[in-house]
Amino acid sequence: MHGYYKYNILLAFFVLSFAQCMQGAQFATIQKTKAIIYADMAKTSPIGYISKGKTVKVGEVLRAYGTLLPIAISGKIGYIKVSDIALAPSFQDEIDKNTPKQKPTSRSEKISRKVFIDKLSKNNYFSYSLRPFTYKGDWETISQEQANSIVSGTGHYISFSHRSPNKSFHFGFGFGLDHLKQQTLEIAAYFLELNVDYAIIKNSLFSCELTTSFSHALEMLMQETSLNYRYKGNIYGWSYGAQFVLFPKSKISFGLSTLQRHLRLYAISPSGPFKVNTIFTNLKEITSTELQLSIMYRF
Repeated sequence: MHGYYKYNILLAFFVLSFAQCMQGAQFATIQKTKAIIYADMAKTSPIGYISKGKTVKVGEVLRAYGTLLPIAISGKIGYIKVSDIALAPSFQDEIDKNTPKQKPTSRSEKISRKVFIDKLSKNNYFSYSLRPFTYKGDWETISQEQANSIVSGTGHYISFSHRSPNKSFHFGFGFGLDHLKQQTLEIAAYFLELNVDYAIIKNSLFSCELTTSFSHALEMLMQETSLNYRYKGNIYGWSYGAQFVLFPKSKISFGLSTLQRHLRLYAISPSGPFKVNTIFTNLKEITSTELQLSIMYRF
């Protein structure tokens, strides 16, 4: 008998609590696409959702500082956000009147600035990149005409970039040197480069990004080493590719990129003894597929 009375007492307590929560219950319409129902007022245990346009029965007793109302779900009590439902106008006015207007604390303002304002004074990176490359296009044609073996060149780049941990777009600029020396041909170019990256996947461990850049040579020098003839000219280009960054939100990050590069040359002229019909007059376009290894330091 003792267990029977205990069961009845618990049942009565539950019924009384249910009645109190739903006292003065009224109907409301779901106005959010998916209104989540919680099992507790701390909103730590979601138990499901109700679709937009459905009519539900809610209580009048505001909970959690006026942000929640009790709701009857299959004979049980749950809680729904007031902002997810549309109530009768008179009851909504009562909620607005009794809901305390909380002034944002300094901590909440700090968090808001951190999430929504991307300060350019922070999350800036200095990086060094090594780029092995092999020139194709017109350079390959000229090399074959001069019986030069196709060899790889090396690019050395330093850059400064802004990489916010909360944004997908990154941007920066840098300077670099491309140098390639073959049996009788040599080329060197000093570049100014602007780049933009877009992160497709980004977390604290790695980032997968699309990258593009525009570059212009501050100076370009070419040489026929067998005859000691030197030439200068202008060159501009663009590149695009994919980049994988390890530890993108850390103090030190590592990058691996593969780039497809296109360079256009113009205004080529001798800088040493004059030579007519130089082979470099046919040098108009260079392409290359490049691998880039980078180390980045946040300052």
